Amino acid sequence: MTIPCILAAICVALSLTISTLRVLGHRRLGFALKCLAAALFLLTAALGAGQRAQPLGHPAIFMIVGLAFGSIGDVFLGLAPLVAKEKYSLYSTLGGIPFFIGHFFFIAALMIGVPLRWPLLLLLPLLPVLYMLLNKMKIIDLGKKIIPIMGYGLILGAMMLASINYAAHAAAGAGLPMAGTPVGILLWFSGILFAVSDTSLFLRNFGNKNIQRRAQGLEFAVMLPYFSAQAIFALAVAYV
Repeated sequence: MTIPCILAAICVALSLTISTLRVLGHRRLGFALKCLAAALFLLTAALGAGQRAQPLGHPAIFMIVGLAFGSIGDVFLGLAPLVAKEKYSLYSTLGGIPFFIGHFFFIAALMIGVPLRWPLLLLLPLLPVLYMLLNKMKIIDLGKKIIPIMGYGLILGAMMLASINYAAHAAAGAGLPMAGTPVGILLWFSGILFAVSDTSLFLRNFGNKNIQRRAQGLEFAVMLPYFSAQAIFALAVAYV
């Protein structure tokens, strides 16, 4: 697992470089590096799959598919600031849809054969309620996108539920593949990292004037948690 771990670490480091380039206005170079990182995530997963003692099962396949959809989303979201303004919304939507689909595959990968800890269902409405409150307090203005973003918030809540549920069973010695591994420990935070990243993205894109003045700093809050979560799932392919 040495090479996959090195590649995952490079991807996380790239998130800081990409954020810095965006803040400095070098969006084309940032886009190129983001595409490189997306390819490295898939390579990390592929190398991990090749080192498995057992054949690929459904959870590992679902994680690879989730990473692939994330890579597609990265391309469209990276292109959005580079195209004409009238096409920005289209490219943002085309980028969001693959992420939405990819999360379903991540959730399925973590929930297959793993009993649900029912109290964790309380996580499902957490982000939609948060986004509704932020919108009501005029910290963000979601406008006509409020319904799809509420739906996306539910999916992020399900991601947190699935990752924490799996990690909790692994920590309890439930015989799951990642039990006792560093990746199994990091899995506690993967769903939370996705939630932090996407919430920061909504603040950056829909925040009020006070938020917009801090938009450059939000680049790091979007990219670093997202790349870290993707790295965890790419490494998890070797185990699940």
